[in-house]
This record gives sequence, structure tokens and C-alpha cells, in this order.
Amino acid sequence: MEHWRNLSLFKKFIFGMLAIIGVLLLPELIFFMQVGGIELIFGFMVMYIQSMRTWLEIKRQSFKRIINTIYTSLLSTTAFKPRTFYLQSTFCVIAFVVTGSISLSMVFFMPGMLLNNLSV
Repeated sequence: MEHWRNLSLFKKFIFGMLAIIGVLLLPELIFFMQVGGIELIFGFMVMYIQSMRTWLEIKRQSFKRIINTIYTSLLSTTAFKPRTFYLQSTFCVIAFVVTGSISLSMVFFMPGMLLNNLSV
């Protein structure tokens, strides 16, 4: 790495702004700035970025697994099985005709149809 004195004014400005942003996000870097200077700050910022990247990767994999679980459970619900779907839909229509309430027929019959395999 080039020495600080040999850097152009633009590079010094960029490194300074990165250091300020790092100090704003990670206040413990102020102490490291006092002790070791800008090189130490950038070293610790790289360490923080690596651990944050690992954490984000774990969260992304978890989110992907949840989405796949939701997708699989929706595909295996009775809503996608024609025989059961027609029976449940008939019950919903009968409940609507008898009560005259869409919300009543949907609240009582549709969750059982959509979430049938999750409740077992």
C-alpha cells in the first residue's frame, strides 16, 4: 500500500470519508484511530465486513429455506388437488348461499383447505 503522504488529494478524501463512515457505524474504531491510525481502522473494517458478510449469507440461506418451505407446502395443499378443492369450494359456496356472508364462508372453510397439510 502506498504511504499516506504519497496519495493524491482525491484518494485521501475517499479514504477519509470511508474512515468517517466506519467510525459512525462502529464507534469503537475511534480508539483504534487514536492508537494505530488509518491503517488499523481499515484492517478492522475489513474484519467487520467479513463477519457481516458471513452473517448476511446465513440469513439469506435461512430466508431461501423458508421460501422453499412455503412454496412446497402451498404446492402440497389441498387447493392443488382437484378432488378436495371441488369439495371444499362447494362447501364455501353452500355456506355463502346459506349465510349470505363471504367472510363467514372464507373464514371457516378456506383456511382448512389451504393449510390442511400444515395442521397435521
